[in-house]
Amino acid sequence: MKRFARGLALALCILLTLVVCGPFLVPVHPYQGASPYDLADKDSKFIYVRGIWLHYKEYGQGKQLFLLLHGFGSSTFTWDRIAPDLARLGTVVSYDRPGFGLSQRPLKGSWPGYDPYDATEQAELAVDLIHALGFQNAILVGNSAGGGIALDMALRYPQDVQAMVLISPAVSSGSSSPSFARWLIHTPQVQHLGPLLVRALVPRMQSLITTAWHDPAAMPPDVIPAYEKPLKATNWDAGLWYITAAPGTLDLWPRVGSVQQPTLVIHGDDDRIIPQAESRRLVSLNPRFTLVPLPNLGHVPQEEAPQTVLGVVLPWLAKTVPSLQPST
Repeated sequence: MKRFARGLALALCILLTLVVCGPFLVPVHPYQGASPYDLADKDSKFIYVRGIWLHYKEYGQGKQLFLLLHGFGSSTFTWDRIAPDLARLGTVVSYDRPGFGLSQRPLKGSWPGYDPYDATEQAELAVDLIHALGFQNAILVGNSAGGGIALDMALRYPQDVQAMVLISPAVSSGSSSPSFARWLIHTPQVQHLGPLLVRALVPRMQSLITTAWHDPAAMPPDVIPAYEKPLKATNWDAGLWYITAAPGTLDLWPRVGSVQQPTLVIHGDDDRIIPQAESRRLVSLNPRFTLVPLPNLGHVPQEEAPQTVLGVVLPWLAKTVPSLQPST
């Protein structure tokens, strides 16, 4: 009996050692991809804000700034089909949030005094970008998680936000992950393997992108390559993992009623990522919010039906911000 007990204890010790130490035996080499500057388009620009280089694109000119904030896994590309028309009203800037697109992805140990991937840092970064571009404030246009960041900006920095257009906004109520999952993500073992876990999701990317569309068959041929291009950049996997594992969350729902800026919310009725019911709930909490449902559209209507989106946004802006004068 004692021999059996000793054997069982030894087996448990070996198993525990494998669980605790095994992940660290798996080599995780940094992803040596291309430089963002080599992947950049002819109209790409870079600007140094809060200690990192942000990739952005600029359209039009004028005193009125429109700042476009993309969602999770996206980039400036998501705005390409509406930005030129919106630029008739002023200067339009779309940028890649840290961890996405072609913006710099600093590794741990070289962060600029804060976690640039944390959701709680995104509002300040966007405000600093507005000022770095030479503007005092902006009209914000945010899709999905970008909509949540826009709301956070309006609440924390109201003087910097004139109005908002939220497209299929993802409004956070704090961490939605089970406590065990949060604990597991932040264990040293999973942190070590994180970039490999992210790389393993690449084969599923196309299916995830098509899920965002109501009619994937109508998707132009440039969409998938545009989403895949940032995955060629150095450390793209580490940046995406840092975002996934970032500890900070935005608890926005209790504060939505405090937003003072006029806000247009548009949402496709076939959104399989963020249900339209979320936007209906959002609008019910603040009389300054206006909801326009979009029939037969998914999570990224600005990509899928840009003229439909503009047909809603431009008249609302003309009514809400009378000082806007379209250029000829």
